[in-house]
Amino acid sequence: MISKFKEKADDVEKIYDVAYKKVACPNIIHTLSRNFIEQAGSYLYLGYRLFTNAIDIPKFTTMANATFKFSSNFLRAINVYTELRDHSLYNQDFIWIINYEPKVEKNEGKIIDKFEELDIQNISFSYPKNNYNSIDNLSMKIKSGEKIAIVGDNGGGKTTLLRCLNFLEKADEGIIRIDGKGIFNASISDKMQIKEARKYFGLVFQQFNLFPQYTVLENIKLAPSLQGKVDPDELDKKARELIETVGLTERIGHYPSQLSGGQQQRVAIARALIMEPDILCFDEPTSALDPELTGEVLRVIKSLKSA
Repeated sequence: MISKFKEKADDVEKIYDVAYKKVACPNIIHTLSRNFIEQAGSYLYLGYRLFTNAIDIPKFTTMANATFKFSSNFLRAINVYTELRDHSLYNQDFIWIINYEPKVEKNEGKIIDKFEELDIQNISFSYPKNNYNSIDNLSMKIKSGEKIAIVGDNGGGKTTLLRCLNFLEKADEGIIRIDGKGIFNASISDKMQIKEARKYFGLVFQQFNLFPQYTVLENIKLAPSLQGKVDPDELDKKARELIETVGLTERIGHYPSQLSGGQQQRVAIARALIMEPDILCFDEPTSALDPELTGEVLRVIKSLKSA
């Protein structure tokens, strides 16, 4: 996956550079042109009218104020349109991710996939002291390679569902199966069952949730090193490859406080990937980022899908 990402990274970067120039450069030119034409041009015309005694000073003041208010409101409307056009660039990325059809590789006639189907049956969950279910009898099936977007209002249970799938919360009711094998049953209180089931899922949090006392490299290596099942040298090599994959080689020794929001989210993606989950969940990974930082995170997500 990493080698394929490296091959396509330059092409992806070029595409974004071209898209940025197509959007940003025309906006700058349009803004400067509007300011000159609508502000300077209008005032020059009114000044000429005043100089030729076509209007008196009170009328000049009134018309100048009206021109200023009109041009301000007009510019505000144009800026809203421009902002919508800018954000449409990022909307196209989301649409690309949803519509992308992955190419399944084959090796000696065997499909390289860790699972075929995730089956969620009758999952319910309620937070303590709540008199309602955040998740109420939810059932769904997801095939390998499918991209699922969960859309809903704030407080609708989207994050709660992802937390239940990653067993950060334990569902009150329901069963989760992978390829027909039950990996979780809410009626059975078994810590070992939950520990084993966690290996199938990875989660990229909305607010990054990096450990502030650890560097980029240490944050990524932490979870597998705690498991103690990976050779330290092999783990270090793998972590460094993932850091290169998400474009943070120069920040490998930095702490989260020294990174931008987009860089922190890319670290979070690498941290989830190093566990090699079958199913990777993203909890609104760009909602806490500025539009400029959103692009860099989407580039990583898109390239991972391409790989």
